Amino acid sequence: MILTGDWNNMIDYLQAPTLNYVDSKPSNPTGTTNTTGLMMGLAVAFTPTRSGIIVVQVEGQMTNQTVSDGAKTTLYYGTGTAPANAAAITGTAAGQPSQIDAVPTAAKKWPFGITTIISGLTLNTAIWLDLALAAITGGTANLYGLELVIYEL
Repeated sequence: MILTGDWNNMIDYLQAPTLNYVDSKPSNPTGTTNTTGLMMGLAVAFTPTRSGIIVVQVEGQMTNQTVSDGAKTTLYYGTGTAPANAAAITGTAAGQPSQIDAVPTAAKKWPFGITTIISGLTLNTAIWLDLALAAITGGTANLYGLELVIYEL
């Protein structure tokens, strides 16, 4: 094998630290009828080790079991013990909430995503990430097929 190019860049690449990331696919949490919002108990953990700046990408599907009702989910993070499913909202909100209003079909799953950057984290201190979910107007709001990808810049 013949390598070409700038040797200094190649050496920097080979000596670069391993990317710090988490790719989590938590089980579908129990939904809620609460219209203020409750934590979903995902307990996704991440420990920043380089910069204290992370990118978080959340993807999944959201629904409400009742026609003309909706759902809203918001990303939260914090340190210490992660909240359980149906716990009161806790932690620090991050990114823009994702919301569906007045679903035309009961239980139809609607895709959503939240992408944000969180900075100022303390190195080598674990954080938890979770979603809060609220039913809009009424019905039962649910989340399905969740994936959280977190990586440090």
